[in-house]
Amino acid sequence: MIQIKAYSNEYYEQVSRLCISQEQEQFAGTAKDFLETAKQGMHQKIIFHNNLLIGVFNIDTIYSQNYSFAGTNSLGLRALFIDESHQGKGYGVLSMLALKSYLQTEYTDYQTLYLTVNCRNSAARNCYLKANFIDNGELYYGGAAGPQHIMYLRLKT
Repeated sequence: MIQIKAYSNEYYEQVSRLCISQEQEQFAGTAKDFLETAKQGMHQKIIFHNNLLIGVFNIDTIYSQNYSFAGTNSLGLRALFIDESHQGKGYGVLSMLALKSYLQTEYTDYQTLYLTVNCRNSAARNCYLKANFIDNGELYYGGAAGPQHIMYLRLKT
């Protein structure tokens, strides 16, 4: 079972042991990057599968202030990764499916979740598509690692 929680320092050691391939780091960063991202508007989240911490991501509550393609009342999904030892087991898709209900409960003022995914990261894009994200067909060119697909998930219908 997938569970999403807010990050707190009690999980520091577990998060610091998470890792992904060097190739994936260019897209999602590292555990160290995650642990250092506590800043205004950014809410750190952790992912558990059967009480085992398997991944992390950030929810950006001021995403629409920085990205013109995101409408008001939109959240941003940033720096998601699943630990390398847990990849390929469907946990990414399951996590994204669980994320929708989590956000609908915890972020009731928001209508849409946006993200960008690098055009070279087809595995991540496919994960999001399987979890009902919509690729709007446009590209974002402001990413450090190259062009990115713009995707979104409606939180309210």
